[in-house]
Amino acid sequence: MTSNPPALQLYSVRDQLPSGRAEVLQAIRGFGYGAVELYDVRTDPGALRADLDAAELGVCAVHARALGEDADALLDGARTVGADTVIVPSVPAERFADADAITALARDLNAAAARAAGRGAAVRLPQPRLRVFRRRRADRPRSARGRPRRGRAP
Repeated sequence: MTSNPPALQLYSVRDQLPSGRAEVLQAIRGFGYGAVELYDVRTDPGALRADLDAAELGVCAVHARALGEDADALLDGARTVGADTVIVPSVPAERFADADAITALARDLNAAAARAAGRGAAVRLPQPRLRVFRRRRADRPRSARGRPRRGRAP
């Protein structure tokens, strides 16, 4: 297996998992994937690791809300399954409401990163969440704003 094998986000097959996780993981391996990106590492991570080992699949990352009360359980689960990256899939919009909210979010992310580092992992945000959109100036007439780009709302 290469150090960076093709991976499948397990959330995309979440509806199939209840019928037999081990069989689904074997099928994923059969399709040529070498790793998966997990989303639930709180529900018996030891058994999940065993199923991954049986399917010869690695773990490239875990999507987990590592900023809340279950952060330690999620980080422990990530360690158990062998993930060294925990991606916080989303952050509520109110966490970006103003400078104080952003400062608090940064403090919480830094604390989560420190807890993860103690377990040999890193905490990341997906890049699309970090985009900053400029507000349209309502005081300018539409004609002065220029033509909208193709494929984008005016």
